[in-house]
Amino acid sequence: MVVTSDVSNVKLWVPFQLRTFGPHSHVQAGSWGTIGYAVPAAIGAAFAYPGRKVIGLAGDASFLMSSSDC
Repeated sequence: MVVTSDVSNVKLWVPFQLRTFGPHSHVQAGSWGTIGYAVPAAIGAAFAYPGRKVIGLAGDASFLMSSSDC
């Protein structure tokens, strides 16, 4: 499974609440705090790992920030 997470509380709590194992299992925006990161990252992870489940965790504002690009 690959989990992508956006900024805000989602970015803070996902590493503690969701069990992800192995390399490239949790992908987040990093220290810059890029809003709208989770949805495009989830699409990219689905192309990179076609056999794995992909979950993108984003809030409503983060989804609206990137929904027009997808």
